[in-house]
Amino acid sequence: MAQIGLRYDKKVEAYLKEVANKNDLLNASNTEPSVGLAAKEIIKWCMKNKVDISKNIDDFEPDTKKMIEQIHVAIPHILMLGRMNLQPLIDATPDDKVREDRAKAVEYVNNTCGAFQNIHYENIRVSLNHIGMKQAPESKETTQWK
Repeated sequence: MAQIGLRYDKKVEAYLKEVANKNDLLNASNTEPSVGLAAKEIIKWCMKNKVDISKNIDDFEPDTKKMIEQIHVAIPHILMLGRMNLQPLIDATPDDKVREDRAKAVEYVNNTCGAFQNIHYENIRVSLNHIGMKQAPESKETTQWK
């Protein structure tokens, strides 16, 4: 059997009383909700459902971190593509106008989320494309997008 220490404030106490009321967990005199029994029931539930109560709940799983980093890398690209608008419009426009629009789009992305470029990613591999934007490349053999 493991020993568990519990410290709680008014907010946690109110939650434990609510759990005790919902589950009819009363103290020995059967007059008011038992905070201790409510905590015990929550711990039992965590053990039954294999919830690691010693783990910091603010820590993300590596897959979640990787997903967040991939989304983070994609945001400037989405903004730039949205800013540049539609391909038929670009095709119908002279090259000088496209270069000017691209320069304006890059300036817009830098002003909007340029600080994203300074972030060091731990779970994904990034490289820079031809205009200096970070991207998360995947080889053609391993990607699932065919």
